[in-house]
Amino acid sequence: MKVLIKTIIAWIEILIGATTLIISSMVQFTGVFTAQPKPTNVYIFVILTAIMAVAFGIGLLYDGKWAVRLLIFFSGYVILTKILVYAGLLSFKGALITIVPTAFKDGISVLYHSVLIIFLAIYEKSNR
Repeated sequence: MKVLIKTIIAWIEILIGATTLIISSMVQFTGVFTAQPKPTNVYIFVILTAIMAVAFGIGLLYDGKWAVRLLIFFSGYVILTKILVYAGLLSFKGALITIVPTAFKDGISVLYHSVLIIFLAIYEKSNR
């Protein structure tokens, strides 16, 4: 069962990364979805995190311990970032998807990354 859940997480990460990579590039270079292109530094950040998500997913599929550890760290980073945003200490401009309310997206993100940390920490501990 743990292997199935890990595989599902891997494919979710690959899907998130690939979708982000494709859509953000389409927005940046074609103006599709009537969205404004991002500043270059924001676009590079988005592309790098999308590539990391794909790499984490592939790493999980091939049982890379590095992928498990980095995904736990990255998930903690995402949760910390959301806390800082809601505390008013950090702000991001130019969301890619504006149809879904930001609070809902952030809530799903925190929930997803919290589950990742819990599951992957248990998975990591049981495979030592």
